[in-house]
Amino acid sequence: MKKFIKKIIGIVVYSIETVAIMIAIIVVLSLFFHVLILNGNISVFPKDHITFSNTLITQKDVNALIDKYNNASFMERNAMEQDPLFRKLQEKKIIIDSSESEQNDPLNQLLNKYSGTNSNGNNSNQDNRSNTEDILKQIVINWNATHSLNTINQITDLYGSNVVFYGTTMSNNEVYNKKLLALQKSNGYKQEIDNIKVKSENDEEYRCDFIKHATVNQKTTDYPSYLVFRKENNEWKIIVESDEVTDENIITSKIEEIPEVEAMRSKDVLDNFMIYVYKPTNDEPYYTATATYHIPDPDEDKSQYGDGCRYFNYDFHVYINPYRIMYYDSGSKSEMTLEQWRKENK
Repeated sequence: MKKFIKKIIGIVVYSIETVAIMIAIIVVLSLFFHVLILNGNISVFPKDHITFSNTLITQKDVNALIDKYNNASFMERNAMEQDPLFRKLQEKKIIIDSSESEQNDPLNQLLNKYSGTNSNGNNSNQDNRSNTEDILKQIVINWNATHSLNTINQITDLYGSNVVFYGTTMSNNEVYNKKLLALQKSNGYKQEIDNIKVKSENDEEYRCDFIKHATVNQKTTDYPSYLVFRKENNEWKIIVESDEVTDENIITSKIEEIPEVEAMRSKDVLDNFMIYVYKPTNDEPYYTATATYHIPDPDEDKSQYGDGCRYFNYDFHVYINPYRIMYYDSGSKSEMTLEQWRKENK
């Protein structure tokens, strides 16, 4: 009898241990995977981040998400569309934009092609641009919200695979590590932004300008900043991050490295050499930089500004994205590459 009881106890203990191990495995797996149960079918797909949230997803959860989206404001919808789970459900065609069927309708396509309007009679180009600007403004707001140690891990979703980060090309992960390190070293860093303005750089890129109010050690400094966006895998991603102060410092440094400018500087014995950098005006895509020095000129007729000096200038147009320097001939009001300029001045 005792042997029988021991055997029963052994079986019970083994069963409890097995169940405990299975529960532990399920708990661990729930950190990494979503389990979707729809119409009796089960599918499993990975989570973007390790979390217990949204492990088991049923038809009821999907319906609630759709209702929330349909009743949300435009800005709230844009925020929901950035959520990793929402995007995955869209990718799997579990959540489908009802407008897709209209867009695929041959008659609507024909109307759009020849009239330039959508089926509601609105100008499609204007609507698309307005929609894009609203989406990009919301992404900039989301980007700003990630600048704390609690949320910085979300920032990688907003950048492209490669980013021109304050003048240096970096990978997505390098930008994240640099931001994380800066936050860890800072004393209560926080930032706020306002006055977001969106403009088209070209057919594929948009630039968002804004004022960044950065606070470190309870001291706030304002920076005219900007982000440039381009689509990657049909999603808007940040490909350039910088501010005007950094751009001007980089431009000054790059202009100083041009051999002709360096030679000009070496001739200056009176400390009259200067480099001036001017911000883009009238939506120009470039900065204007002038390297100049002057020497006393006893010949008043040759004095450019009537101050008894002769001036020597080199003018340049500096493009940030992609980064390149062009020589600007103020006489002919034309620009040329530095190589062309050197060939013409041999």
